[in-house]
Order: sequence, then C-alpha cells, then structure tokens
Amino acid sequence: MTDKISFTIHHSPSTIQLFASVALPIPVNSLFTYKIPPEMESSAETGRRALVPFGKRLITGFIVGLQDNPGTVPISKIKPIQDIIDSEPVFDSHMLELSKWIADYYLSTTGEVLKAAMPAGTMIQSRVLVSRLCPPDETGITLTDRQRMTLEALREGKPVTMKKLERSLQFKVAGIVRSLEKKGLVGIEYDINTLAVRIKTERYVKPELNATARPPSRAKKQVQCLDIITAHPDGIPLSELLERHRISRGVVNALTDSGFAYYEDVEISRRSAILDQKHIQADHPLTREQKASFELIMKEAKAETPRTVLLKGVTGSGKTRVYIELVKEALKAGKGALILVPEISLTPQTTRFFSSVFPERVAVMHSAMSTGERYDAWRHIHDGTYDVVIGPRSAVFAPLPNPGIIIVDEEHDSSYKQADNAPRYHARDVAVVRGHMLGIPVVLGSATPSLESWQNVSTGKYTLSLLTERVDARPLPEVVMVDVRSEWAAGNQSSLSGRLRDELAIRIERGEKSIILINRRGYASVIRCKDCGHVLTCPDCSITLTYHSSKGLALCHMCGHKQIILEHCPDCGSSELIYKGSGTQRIENELAIIAGKDTIVRMDSDTTGAHDAHFKLLEEFRNGPAKILLGTQMVAKGHDIPEVTLVGVISADLSLFIPDFRAGERTFQLITQVAGRAGRGDIPGTVVVQTLYPDNYAVAAAADQNFEAFAELELEQRKELGFPPFSRLILIELSSEDHSPLEKLAADIAQYLNEHVSEGTEVMGPVDAPFARIKGRYRIHILLKSQDVYRLRSLVRHVMENVPKGKETIGIDVDPVDIV
Repeated sequence: MTDKISFTIHHSPSTIQLFASVALPIPVNSLFTYKIPPEMESSAETGRRALVPFGKRLITGFIVGLQDNPGTVPISKIKPIQDIIDSEPVFDSHMLELSKWIADYYLSTTGEVLKAAMPAGTMIQSRVLVSRLCPPDETGITLTDRQRMTLEALREGKPVTMKKLERSLQFKVAGIVRSLEKKGLVGIEYDINTLAVRIKTERYVKPELNATARPPSRAKKQVQCLDIITAHPDGIPLSELLERHRISRGVVNALTDSGFAYYEDVEISRRSAILDQKHIQADHPLTREQKASFELIMKEAKAETPRTVLLKGVTGSGKTRVYIELVKEALKAGKGALILVPEISLTPQTTRFFSSVFPERVAVMHSAMSTGERYDAWRHIHDGTYDVVIGPRSAVFAPLPNPGIIIVDEEHDSSYKQADNAPRYHARDVAVVRGHMLGIPVVLGSATPSLESWQNVSTGKYTLSLLTERVDARPLPEVVMVDVRSEWAAGNQSSLSGRLRDELAIRIERGEKSIILINRRGYASVIRCKDCGHVLTCPDCSITLTYHSSKGLALCHMCGHKQIILEHCPDCGSSELIYKGSGTQRIENELAIIAGKDTIVRMDSDTTGAHDAHFKLLEEFRNGPAKILLGTQMVAKGHDIPEVTLVGVISADLSLFIPDFRAGERTFQLITQVAGRAGRGDIPGTVVVQTLYPDNYAVAAAADQNFEAFAELELEQRKELGFPPFSRLILIELSSEDHSPLEKLAADIAQYLNEHVSEGTEVMGPVDAPFARIKGRYRIHILLKSQDVYRLRSLVRHVMENVPKGKETIGIDVDPVDIV
C-alpha cells in the first residue's frame, strides 16, 4: 500500500475501453461509472481507491467492479478516473461484500460504509475555487442581478472557494457560477488537498559496511562521528547525532559525500501508549467452567456453519480468560482475532491482558488515538504485522487478512450502535454477519445480555455458554438498597446516604478502594428560580443547562452552548436561584470532605477529552494513592481492580424514566455491571444502591443479580406491547431550522407510509422528538414497527429516494437503540 497521493503505471494502451464501477461516500444509492484511462488499466483494481470527478469536485471513491460495458450510460457522458490512489487493494472481496450488506440493511450507501471503514485523514477531496476573469462593467454582456452581485464579490485573479463566496453573498451560487463560466466571465479550478495523515519517517545515518578506508586522522570530528555511526550497524537517527553527540551537519555530510556513510529515511511506527503498559500474569489455568465453555465454543467453531455463541458469565467469572484461550487457537491455525469492547475506557485493560499473552502481536484501534497512530495501526493490521486487534465499535472494520474468531465483549452495550451519522450500523450485529460470511465463530460475552441476544438463544439461533461462578469461588458482592426517601425524611439532603458515608469511611481507614457511579455529569442538572420557577434552558436546544462550578458556566450538553451564570432570574429578576441536582462535581466536593480531594479521581466526559485521558485516569486510580474513582457510566463496566471493595450507585434509577421502551433493561444492566466491580480480590465486596424506587422490578432484580428473573418479566411485557425482540423498528428523524415546512414534510411522509405499509406494520407519529430542538434544528420522529424488517426497509428506501426535500434533512436508523 502506498502513502503517495498518486500511483500510476504506464503501459501499452489496450484496444478495449474498460470501465470502473465506483462507490462514492455520498448519500446516493447508486454506483457511478467512470472510464479507466489506458495508462491506469493495470492499477485500476477492485478494492482500490480512485480520485474521480463528481460535479465540480474531485473526490475519493472506491472501485467495486470492472467491466468492458458501460451499460445504459452513453460513453460520451462518462468521465475518466483522474488517479489511482493505492498501490494495492485496501479492501478485499469479503470486506466489499460486508460493506454492501451493511449499506443495504442500514439504508446507507456502499461508499459511506467504505469511508467509515477507512482511518481518518486518508480521503482526498478537492475544493472548487472561483476567480473573476474581467470586471463586470467591461463585459458588455447582460447579467442578472445575482450574476452581477457574484462578479462584484470576486476579485480578478484572486480565487475564492464556493463556500466562502456563498457565505459572503448569503445565497446559493453553484448554478450562477456555472452560467458565468459558460459566458467566459469566471474561471473554475480544483484545489486538491493532500492526505491529512501519511507515513512518518525519520532520517537515519548508516555506516557504509563496504568502505575500505577511513577519514584522515586529522579530520578528528569525522573520525569521531564515524566511530559513533559504526557502533550502530542498523543506523542512528540524524537528530541524535546532532543533538546528543553535538556533531555538526557539515561533518555528517562530509562522511556521506566521501562514501563512509549514507542517509536513509526509516519509517517510524506510531503506536498508542496503551500498548506500553506493564505486562501482567494473564494466562492462568482454566477453571472447570471456563474449560467447559472453551470446549463448547471450539465444538461450535468446527461445525460446517458455526452458530454465534452467547457467553453469559457473572461479573468476575473470567470471560476474558476464555477469550484468550480462543485467540490462542485462532493463532495456532494461522488466523487472526478481532476483539470488540464497548468503550474506549475499557481498551487499556483489555489490551493489557492480551498484549501480556501475545506480545508484539496486538494492535488497538479507537478514536482517542491520534490520526497517525490509527493510520499506522490500520496499515500494519492490513499487511499482517498484527493479527490480534482490539477496539470499540469502528474496529469491526479492521482489515485483518484472515480472521479466525470475532469476540464482542459486553455485547449488550448501546455504544456498539452508531447513531449520529450514516451508516448507522450496530457493531455487534455486523460482527455476527461478518463471522457468518467467513464461516468463523463469533462469541458475544456479557453478564447482562441484551434481550435480543437472549431471545436468539431461546429460538436456537445462538448457542448458550454459562459461567455461573466467580474465579476462585469468590462471592458476588453484598448489595444494600438505600431508600433515598427515608434519607430525606431523616433530614439528610446530601447526595451521599448515611450508609454509603459509613462504608466509605471504613474503606478509607483500611486503605481499600471504592467506585462511586452517578448517572449524570456536571455540578447541578437544573438551575431554577425559587420565586417564579423559571428553569435556565439552552436557547438552541430544548433541554436544561447544567451548572459547572469549576468553569463558573452553565453548559448545554447537546450543542455545547455556554453562558456565564446570571445573578438574577431573566424572567422575574429574583436573585433566588437554586442549583438542583447532583452532578459529578458536586459529589466530588462532598467526597473530598470525607476522604480529601487528592484521593479522588473523577472520570466523566469533562475530564476524558484529552489524548489518552481514559488510560491515564484509570492508571492513576489503579496504581496511585487515590482511593475513590468517581464517574458516570464509563466507570460501570469491565474494569478489574482487585483493591475495589465498595461500589456506591447514586441515582442509577434515573434511567427508568427515559422515554424509551428499553429504560428498564438499561437500568438493570447499569446497576448489575457497576456492582460487579466490587470484591474481585481476596476481600468480599459491598454495593450500596441509592434509589427512590427500591420496589421497581429492574432495580430489585439488579440488587439480587438475577438476570433470568428480570429477562422473563421484561420479555413478557415486550411481547405484549410488540416491541423488540418480537418486532423490528425503523426510526425516521426529520430535522430543519424551520418548523412549519418540517411539520408538513413529516405529515406527507407519514401519510404515504400509512397508505403503503403492509398489514401488521404500525406507523407511530409524526411526533416531536423528546429533545425537540438541538443545535438550532427542530426534530420530528416517525417510528415504524413491524415483524417484516425487509419489506419495511424497502418501503423506507423508496420514500427516501422519492420524497421532495428542501432544507430538511432525513436520517434513517434501522434497529435503533436510542429513540430520544
């Protein structure tokens, strides 16, 4: 694979014109045909990227097919490929097939999927630059008002981008510019950007081993420098010679000019600091249950068509140990392994386990890495240097040449769903399909499986493997329920109950560690006027602002709007403002009174934005003097820290009242998962769950760590209401800055759907989204429910391709996991 922008091989031209089918990363559900110039025929190969003209731009597309027949498109209208970017395919036939399935199932396009599968910074595009060729008054040509305004906004010989021109004129200019170009009044050119990321090299100085002479003795600096270089047969960085050894560049040049040494640019592989963690003993003998689980999965793997295996293991039962043994078997067979984790915060721990057992074979891929680190990891996975890949959602596209097993840890986690932009895929489900296409085993692991996966076990689609005991027969933690209402009645207005305070004091005295989970961030969730009840809200979103004491600001956690806290209510002028709610900063202050501020590590979205912040914070808590890890949901899952003997859960039941049919399931999973962080060492653990609703079935089942009881009741309710896993959903989200035309578009789409849906399909809405306005755009939802997802997708695609749209945007989410 080349790092150059262009790679072209010249040869004798063919007498047959060849054409390429190119998938473009745009929301248009069709492939585009381009001519292959004769000089590019040998390099135009399926799976490579090509730079192609599209409209007035040049963009990167993906060659997905070759043919000598352009089909129904007139040859005169077919444009030629401008360049072939890669020296070898970046996608093999399997990844092209998988991408086509993802595009079809999730109602996106193959080009969008392939772009998502590439590391950031590797797509070449162009900008359109416009320049005036002569002043408008000297043309003698009749112009419209907007044509004249456009010419006047341009300077002669000073090209500007189309976007900048539109910003200055406040109207669309593409059609106007094209008309002016035909009149010969403006010039248009491409400004092609270079790759944002490329191979990193460092200049080395290497000794010429065949040299038969040495510099004259009087050239002392040259002799000294050559001695240093000769002591490094593989070369020494030029920078080290100049800075550490104080050798001048002139001396080095004299040696290279005389043939005693030579320069060579050596590739420097960028890698995540996560891979430099200290190795641990992670290859323990399998327990009886672990061995039985391993053997069951291997038996399934040897079947002609392996079924997906759901590995349900209680927290602390050693699922990762089973994963390691499965990866060993894949590597023995000369194949690779892909391990997905739900959160970036889990990547360091998982990487530590696997790199300890498989040194120099593990690569990580996640969005917190620099673009250079991700690019190098992707290249080295593609060329087979690394054959064990670990990462969150996007790692499902990892270009392993020969995968032998795919493992999805914490398979229930909603972060596996890409929900913001197309393609809105679910990495767990894509992993299952990828494994099925390859005929390799897929293992889904969780202590709290998703109800979709649990139902797939019931219907025989998946095989179930169980780990019912913790390693070394350690007991599950004792769970103590605290009714917050009784705390209030006793006069305790703190975020911490009396029981939790007492338990924390005991752990601090004994030198043990604790984790405190709160299901929100910020200092206070609501800023409300005591006199008139006015609540401070974001001017661009329909949600309240959150007070952050460390910044002295009220922030919107949807769009990022921020403002200084007012001294008086903007409605009535009262100075009685109440900061209501318990955010991580407020609880941090309360914990500091008990334990001291230096003993607390806070881990939430406000503290993990920097490069490798997750890793550094967890290492600080794991190995440092800190006794308390305070955080939002990212502290709830996966972490294995034996010194943690107490977990406190504050307001975990808040998620019960999210307007989503999965609210109970998420509450159960959250409480159960964070409870599982306690008591993983020799000292039994305790979990204090503070709740307003101790009798709620999800909260009660989580306290008992009884997944089966929860699943039975929840599935009964889902079946009665016809919600997944007993049906399939498609969410249509429409958004616009203008509400009236958005309402009309939503009504028209809903009417069309109601007139064309098949029997058994329900159209719910249109209704305003729970957060009806975000970043200045109104949002309306239409939810479709049916047991026939294939017919449903066909109908929705037809609507998407034929509905007339103005400034409104339409997003389609197949199998949504979040409908707010």
